Amino acid sequence: MHRHLLSTATPALAVVFLLALTGCGGKAETKKPTKPPSGQTVGVAVVVNQALPRVINASGTISAWEEVPVGAETGGLTAVAVNVDEGQIVRQGQVLVKLNDAVLSAQVRQQAAAVNSARATHAEAEAALRRAQQLNKQGYLSQASLDTALARQQSAAAQVAAAQASQGETAA
Repeated sequence: MHRHLLSTATPALAVVFLLALTGCGGKAETKKPTKPPSGQTVGVAVVVNQALPRVINASGTISAWEEVPVGAETGGLTAVAVNVDEGQIVRQGQVLVKLNDAVLSAQVRQQAAAVNSARATHAEAEAALRRAQQLNKQGYLSQASLDTALARQQSAAAQVAAAQASQGETAA
């Protein structure tokens, strides 16, 4: 019996529900278009690509992020003083630029010491050669030992010449 009541009530509930929905909707109100307030106007523009300048206004102190020494260098010598300006008239023999020659002076002193050392080695080889020649004449020294002494003397002479050439190249 409950089943029969439920099956008859379902279509009736559906009809009531549909009527309720249609009654709620009513007629849609028609609204008239409103004008924008008089202070606001709308315009139309064409879209275009254009470059905009990027300008940043700022105030403050600018300092180097990494300091780099700037100077003229020629042949390993750094300019420490420039005595004339561009366009200035100069005379023959006038010093235009003063270079820091500390490294060059040290090289010249080193090479002078090398020349002195080579001369001392040469003098020692000369004396050894003279002794070897005397001992060879007396029959106490072999020809091979005399030849070795002569080769050492000639090698020492060549070392003196090379040290003098190196010193002359740096000093010039």
